[in-house]
Amino acid sequence: MARTGQVALKVCRADAAAAAAAAREAAALGALGPGAPSVARLLGAFEDRGRAVLVLEPHREDLRACYKRCRRRRDAPSLGGVPVPLARAAAAGLGAALAHAHGAGVAHLDVKPDNALVDAARARVVLGAGQESEIPNFKGSFLGRVVLADFGSARTSGEPPLDSAYVASRYYRAPETCLGLGHPAFPADVWALGVTLAEAATGKLLFTGRDNHALLLAHAARLGPPPPRTFAAARFAAKHLLPGGALRARPAAEGAAAAADDAAAPRPLAAVLAGSGATTRAAGELLDLVEAALRWDPARRLDAAAAAASRFARGA
Repeated sequence: MARTGQVALKVCRADAAAAAAAAREAAALGALGPGAPSVARLLGAFEDRGRAVLVLEPHREDLRACYKRCRRRRDAPSLGGVPVPLARAAAAGLGAALAHAHGAGVAHLDVKPDNALVDAARARVVLGAGQESEIPNFKGSFLGRVVLADFGSARTSGEPPLDSAYVASRYYRAPETCLGLGHPAFPADVWALGVTLAEAATGKLLFTGRDNHALLLAHAARLGPPPPRTFAAARFAAKHLLPGGALRARPAAEGAAAAADDAAAPRPLAAVLAGSGATTRAAGELLDLVEAALRWDPARRLDAAAAAASRFARGA
């Protein structure tokens, strides 16, 4: 990255939880090393009036802000969110970042568009005839990169397996997390990557729900029912699943009082990602990648390295 003299300061709240998250982020980034691909670099850290401050390389904006701005302009092939070249760069960059992190034994555990940053120094695209344009007026090849940031929730493979149902931001939370299945955390990162790419490409949330059960119903509306017995050993299986493994209409402990109105209307993932502005090829490549990332069974999902090497990410 070009040396501009500018940095980004992440000023944490003056409380114990924020201080712990800052320490966890600094430790995770230290474990990844200064040459970690597509990871927002930590340049330093200090304390100011009881608040931890992390010094990071600067970036233009996050993917969520980018696709909100892109909604106002439609002068490049798009699936409804960011233009296809930027969506491809997000798949390549975030996939590479997670592959490196997972190889170092670090799970991010909060992958989402808000934590995917567009490189400030090179966020431009080639228009042809030597002209360039800044986001969101895309016409051709994206010259920037997308990097992964905010490792404040990260965990290392040496820590105990997570069995909490409230890890990660809700809409990006993997089904095994909702169900309390003690598991390696890397597949949950890949799930969140798939959700992030679908959302960035379409400009719309892929899954919503006021609680974990509503979220599981939203998963089923897009992906079909979970395979039988996949989550039989999960801590919260009895609450969310019938004996055969199918999802309950309502959580077992809440009965008729549970809110079933959060359940998403059935709409297959292929229909959600079909889009109307992108080429059939781009939409098909994205669907292949997202489907592989959003398999119910965490053991059957592709890994982050495969996501980074996918046809959609490579644009080949």
